[in-house]
Amino acid sequence: MDSKGYSATDRVSRVRRMIEEGAKEDLFSPNFVSRTPWSLAEMRGATSHRKAPSFAETVFSDVRMIVEDAIEQGDKVVVRWRLYGRWTQPFAGVKPTGQPMTVTGINIYHFVGDKIVGQDGELDMGSFANQAIGAGVNAAACAESLKDLARPPERFAGEVLSER
Repeated sequence: MDSKGYSATDRVSRVRRMIEEGAKEDLFSPNFVSRTPWSLAEMRGATSHRKAPSFAETVFSDVRMIVEDAIEQGDKVVVRWRLYGRWTQPFAGVKPTGQPMTVTGINIYHFVGDKIVGQDGELDMGSFANQAIGAGVNAAACAESLKDLARPPERFAGEVLSER
């Protein structure tokens, strides 16, 4: 337990429920900031992060996400996840194939008390690109479209990627 009585088990369990089950409990602070490469894409056209659909909801249908590993250290919860779904919507300018895909990634959630105030993360863009190319997407077009998302979030330095 931390000094305010929040245990690692509570935080990890709540994050796991949010990812795997789509739990609706509000884990996010009103001033939440995301520093994930895909958050910028989610925010385009949305007035707030709460109204922006998630990466999984935006790009895939028949989505199932599992937490493969979750570790709590201090005020952070690190989650390694795997998404299964059918790619049905454009992503970063690449047209969908309609094929089943598996995407892996990692999120690092920063807590203050029982609320998430920040999130960092990475997608395995190489694996995503390989699956897209294997399903018929032009390799050069795929590489060009995904290059910004394959870069670290510092690529968007100075921009607020998303707020809750």
